[in-house]
Amino acid sequence: MPRCSSTYRRRDPTQSILRSAVRQHLATFESQCQADARTLPSFVSQNLRRFIDCGDLSKGLARFVCEGCKYEHLAPLSCKGRGLCPTCGGRRMRSLSQHLVDAVLPDVPLRQWVLTLPYPLRYPAAFDQKLCTEIHRIFARTLHASYRRSAEERGQLGGQSGAVTFVQRFGSALNLNPHFHLLAIDGTFHRQRSAAVEAGADPGAEEPEALRFVHAPPLTQQKLEALLLKVHRKLLRMLQRRGLLEDGLEDPLAEQSPALAACYQGAVSQRLALGPHRGRPAIQIQTDTRHAAECVVTKRRLSANLDGLDLHAALTLGADQRQARERLLRYCARPPLSDERLTELPDGHYLLKLKTPWRNGTTHHKLQPLELMERLAAQIPEPNSRLVLYTGCLAPNAKLRPLVVRHARSEDEPDPAELSRTRPERERWAELMKRSFGLDVRTCPRCGGYMQHIATILEHRVAQKILQHLKLPCTPPATGPPADPPPFWPAPVEDDCYAQDDAEYDWA
Repeated sequence: MPRCSSTYRRRDPTQSILRSAVRQHLATFESQCQADARTLPSFVSQNLRRFIDCGDLSKGLARFVCEGCKYEHLAPLSCKGRGLCPTCGGRRMRSLSQHLVDAVLPDVPLRQWVLTLPYPLRYPAAFDQKLCTEIHRIFARTLHASYRRSAEERGQLGGQSGAVTFVQRFGSALNLNPHFHLLAIDGTFHRQRSAAVEAGADPGAEEPEALRFVHAPPLTQQKLEALLLKVHRKLLRMLQRRGLLEDGLEDPLAEQSPALAACYQGAVSQRLALGPHRGRPAIQIQTDTRHAAECVVTKRRLSANLDGLDLHAALTLGADQRQARERLLRYCARPPLSDERLTELPDGHYLLKLKTPWRNGTTHHKLQPLELMERLAAQIPEPNSRLVLYTGCLAPNAKLRPLVVRHARSEDEPDPAELSRTRPERERWAELMKRSFGLDVRTCPRCGGYMQHIATILEHRVAQKILQHLKLPCTPPATGPPADPPPFWPAPVEDDCYAQDDAEYDWA
């Protein structure tokens, strides 16, 4: 962990390009939805407006005072939104990864399984929570059964595996791409009789149960393809049973919320969904000429694809790689977008940098403001939707869970079960900042004393009076008025490397 520093600088929400874009174009986006006779769900509008107020001192603040020199520090409140805010998503990412490493995942080898859905299934899985849960259940049960059969082939009966799954809704281009990152125990746990019972002690006496971990054999390409074939076959049966393979099906999301349905469809196909230019593809800027020149599709190790259903399982972690586990968990629980990847251009458009270059050399997407708002709206999950799932022996009501989380942990480590019971709903802000960034926010920058929390102000009028007394800006930036959608981008010239065709790219 990095060395703690005594200085802490409050984040400035006015420097966020993403927050400024939402503030300027939210009214235009809502007016465009009304102009197209489409309705936007209330949870989307509320999440976007809360994101604008995140980090604004005039909307609420916490007061800290040094016990020695009486130096006062003000900290803004967060919006606690899901699926959009990089700050709140980053805090949730680090808090969850810390909890999983310390109190949930046992010290045994782990393997990451990534299941990506085909294009026709991404749209219904994005808005139908029951369908998304059923797809995950089929995948998780098939995987756990594969681990169990592998142990039975070696004479180890009654084994159980477990996993933690992160449901990600986004791709690198901020497109709507529901897929599953499943971090599974690479083996099975088996109950074993205690040493006292094996030695002939009274079997009726109370003895603590013990577990034995059996590592799974090395994964081969044949086993991976067989697993994908089973998942594919079960998915087809499930879709046929639900009637989703028939032609001319009704779209319940389009009936309930036409605007959100259009945003979903546009985010899946990466096309403009609203306004007079709807149906036009996004500009793809190719700057990586090396990838564009090669254009060779290479098959990754331990990966398979069947009718658009892609499975990848090459990443493994050892039992002692705790820091690597936390990094992987942060990657799985990360928010969809960060300010570092977004740039505002002089013509009013936004340049979105891809996480990794595509196979044709595309490194950036050029989005107009309305298109950016559509993709942001599509990334906001519905209320009460589950984005982290626990299965197998790590399920909340699993009988082996209390023994699994304690397996192979040293005596000086805290009890994981006790950590799970005493863990607050949200980690303390100061402790989270100290572990994540090495910043001791409770240390006074003047005298090095202890900063004591004295009050949390939730009323806007009171917060503005405090800011006025301290001669700080007390008026939040105004939201941009509704405006006509800007004209679409001009036709590309010969010197520009724009790719607007419908070629097949590497969307992973």
